[in-house]
Amino acid sequence: MKLLLSIILLLLIGLLFGHERKTKGLIGPRTTSLVLLGSFMFTWLSNSLDGDPTRIVGQIATGISFLCAGLIFKSDSKEIHNLTTAVFVWCLAAIGCMIGIGLYVEVAILTIITYLILTRYKKND
Repeated sequence: MKLLLSIILLLLIGLLFGHERKTKGLIGPRTTSLVLLGSFMFTWLSNSLDGDPTRIVGQIATGISFLCAGLIFKSDSKEIHNLTTAVFVWCLAAIGCMIGIGLYVEVAILTIITYLILTRYKKND
């Protein structure tokens, strides 16, 4: 039952963030949900097998960082693009890991904070 509730929680968060990002012409609910789900699955699996979740979380951070680096680019006018999206995907992976560990209160707080940062600050703030 805990697994099902965790998956429902992460899908709701993925839809919330995906909708917000899609209105800005960026990544959508499919991407946000998959980042959350992927990081959750590795973390949950590690916990289920009596593994060390800190090692898995470290590897997820490394892998997501590599993925995010591919999102960032500099245009001919020397402007940097997609930096916020890359950092956001990195934060999503952390939230997915936290759901996998079972830190639900912390997930709620950090989801609200992340959402407020994305919606209240304008570009270049």
